[in-house]
Amino acid sequence: MEFPENFIWGCATSPTQIEGETVNEWAQLPAVDGSLADDGSNHWRRYRYDFRCLASMNLKAYRLGFDWGRLQPGPNEPLIRDVKLRYMEMLAELRSHGVEPFLTLFHHACPKWFADLGGWLNPESPKLFADFVRRLVILTDGEVRNWITINEPICYAFLSHIAGVFPPNSKLRYHDYRKCVNNLCKAHELAYKIIKEHQPDSNIGITSLIKRVSPSRMWHPLDLLSSFVAHGIFTTDNYKKFITDSEGNKILDFLGVNFCGRLRTHGLGALSPLFVQKHALQQRKLVCDDMWEQDPEWLGKSLVDIKDKYDLPVYITGHGISTEDEGLRIRLLKEHLQQCHSAISAGVDLRGYFYWSLLDNFDWSEGLSQRFGLVAVSFDDPDRRRDIRRTGCIYGDIARRNGFTVEV
Repeated sequence: MEFPENFIWGCATSPTQIEGETVNEWAQLPAVDGSLADDGSNHWRRYRYDFRCLASMNLKAYRLGFDWGRLQPGPNEPLIRDVKLRYMEMLAELRSHGVEPFLTLFHHACPKWFADLGGWLNPESPKLFADFVRRLVILTDGEVRNWITINEPICYAFLSHIAGVFPPNSKLRYHDYRKCVNNLCKAHELAYKIIKEHQPDSNIGITSLIKRVSPSRMWHPLDLLSSFVAHGIFTTDNYKKFITDSEGNKILDFLGVNFCGRLRTHGLGALSPLFVQKHALQQRKLVCDDMWEQDPEWLGKSLVDIKDKYDLPVYITGHGISTEDEGLRIRLLKEHLQQCHSAISAGVDLRGYFYWSLLDNFDWSEGLSQRFGLVAVSFDDPDRRRDIRRTGCIYGDIARRNGFTVEV
């Protein structure tokens, strides 16, 4: 099963989830398992070793983020010199291994000063973000060609202002949800135009979170209602406003897809994805990814739907499988890649696949109990020992061969 010649094989992370020494609004927020972001893999200090692991797996692209809170100490202030140097060292280290960076500018984490000013509800928030983006584009000076302005804007707004899972932990504030989405859209538009002004040939996108949503009980009206609401959050239907501005000018070069399987809604509680009855899924011995059922065929269908709706190039910008069963993890990886291959055959302009994550990372809600990494991290070890998983070896071989053999 061979992929196109220029297909990109990579992996993805976010700064808050792997760096440690957290300086944004997540610094002291414990997850369900009681862990903090700083209890994680300490990538901020060990990035050189981590990048050697990445290169040893034959991966040629890395989706990373530069933490806004770490870089900019206040509104419209210069970026911090030592932090700038560290991030530029990271880019140079990636380049030395022949790895192309895909840089995410906002990944679910606001600077503390930005949150204190109202976060994405502040009408000035798009301009504050634009100031950060302009400084960062000048700093990188052509070292980055591929940019992701906002990670999962619809999902972020939902989890922040409807479900109450992300800061500011508001619940059922629909007006705030809409205001947040609109400001994120304005921020993306400003960022797109700033980057294009400095780098006309740059490749700029956003990412979306895709889930298949279905009611646990087809006969229950509350399950049906919550399924309808959740479906609107976890499909690409809400991303049209990110493609063109009010004058019809294009403001998106590609759409990233973060795929997380299937969600079965149960009652009104399922308006928050975290309230789905996880124990019911576990008792039925259903395969779960981040406690959601795996559903490879939905990935293929979603990719074809994107082609029909938007006619945009697509990258799988984040897809991971959390299980200690390496055989199952590898089987599911191949099943998902088979769907990607089928989508390409159906005419989808799918240009790359980024496995989530390079390292075992801090999950926003579940914490360190979720193990997604191609590289396993021993969180109980003070030195955070790393070991490349069997999945990492298999994925690296797929990347080297640009495909794999489908067992009969």
